[in-house]
Formats: sequence, structure tokens, C-alpha cells
Amino acid sequence: MNREEIKSFWNNNIFPNYLQSGGPPTLELLSKIRHRVEIARLQKILSSAPKGSLLDLGCGSGRNSLDLAKYYKKVVAVDFAKNQIKQLKSESSIQGVRNITAICMDILKLKLHDKFDVVFLSGVTQYLSVADLSKILNLIRKCSKKNTLVVSRDTLNLGPTCFNKSSKVGAIYRSRESFTLLLNKKGFINKGFVSAYFFIYDSFFKRLGLKRLPDIFLRPLLLLEPILIRFYLPIIKTRKFLLKTTFNPYHTFSTWQLRPHSF
Repeated sequence: MNREEIKSFWNNNIFPNYLQSGGPPTLELLSKIRHRVEIARLQKILSSAPKGSLLDLGCGSGRNSLDLAKYYKKVVAVDFAKNQIKQLKSESSIQGVRNITAICMDILKLKLHDKFDVVFLSGVTQYLSVADLSKILNLIRKCSKKNTLVVSRDTLNLGPTCFNKSSKVGAIYRSRESFTLLLNKKGFINKGFVSAYFFIYDSFFKRLGLKRLPDIFLRPLLLLEPILIRFYLPIIKTRKFLLKTTFNPYHTFSTWQLRPHSF
């Protein structure tokens, strides 16, 4: 994958509201609802972690950094898209948030001497080859304490690992199994997977021939997401032929810690 193209893509995907992301849903109200759902789940995941320092890799415009900064003494936010970092700094100033250090740099070239209580990645691994993901995991190892919690928000695929060509730069949607195997090889053990939100518009409605469901319909569906997750995903998982032939992406939080002997 071409990292310069990815950088250019995110530099040019800037929205007036920092909570909005680079792809659908782009309705401002829906973006706020989705963000509220995700932050609530993320806070629950991080509830047992120390509240000292947090490293946010691939921070973008600060959707997560600005919320998490309320609970941590120090947040270091890193992204290689300068316009995203510019928006993060602007929003930090507007909100009066002073405990975020924003760094514009490719995380593959990042060198940090601090160790963090929490390392958070959002939408990062889908743009990384196996070799580059290995480099990032080595960086995380160096930044980790014995009890550091690593949380990655990824788009995974219910079926086999696949390459999504729907965006300008594309993305690798790994299966949960292959993603787990990659992290296990680097000494990380999985502490659990939690749904961030369901990619309902891609994994269901496109099968009906709808290229894009109007946002007004997405809002109630997003609120019903826990029910959809409970009933729809098990059905898909039991239909192996669908897993092999169907694009079934979903957003998830996965939690990891290094094995004790890894230090």
C-alpha cells in the first residue's frame, strides 16, 4: 500500500466537525451518536487501566484523544496527516484541553522514550502490510509497561482477510483469526473483542442493491446495533459459504497485553 497516497487521502478529508470521519456515515448528528456509542464502550474497556498516560497512534482529528484526555494526565497523539493534526490542535484550543501533545509524524518512523499506561490505535492496522504492522508492534512493545493495555479499533472481516477497494486508497480487512495470530507472534495476548459499531450499510444493504442507505434510516439502525450484532453475526458465522463469498466488515475494539516473559 502506498503510504503517501494514504497520507494525501486523509489530509484532504477534513470536515468542519472533528467528530466526523473520512467515510459514511457523514451526517453530523449520526456521527455524534456513533462517537458517543464508541466512546462509552471504550471507556468501559479502559476502566481498569491506570489513568496516567495514553498514546494515541493514528489520532486523526482527535475524535478519541479529546475525549480520553479528560481521564488521563497526559495524552500523546500521533498522525502523519498534517491537516488532521492541525484540526486536533485547533479543537484542543477551543475546548481548553492542555494535556495533549500532538505530533505530526509517520508512526513507522516514530521514536519515543516514554512508556505509557494505554496505547490506542484507531483505523491504523488496515493500512499496514504484515511487515509494517510488525514494526508498529515493536514500537508498542518499547512503549509498554508491564501492565500496559493496548486497544486497537479496527475494521475486521467476518470471512477471510480481504482487500477493500471501495475507497481511493483501499484497506486490508483482516479476519479476527489472522489478526490475532499476527499479534500473538509478537508476544501480545488477547483480552477480548468488543463491537465498536456494525458496518450495516456495507454488509447487508449492499446485498439488496442499495449503494448507500440514506442517513435518516441509518440513525435508528445504529441505535438498534446491539440487537443486530446479537442476532445477525451468529447467523453469518454459521453460514460458511457466505463468509467465503461475502464482504462482511465490522468495527471492533480488541484489547491486548504483552506476555509477562516478553519484558
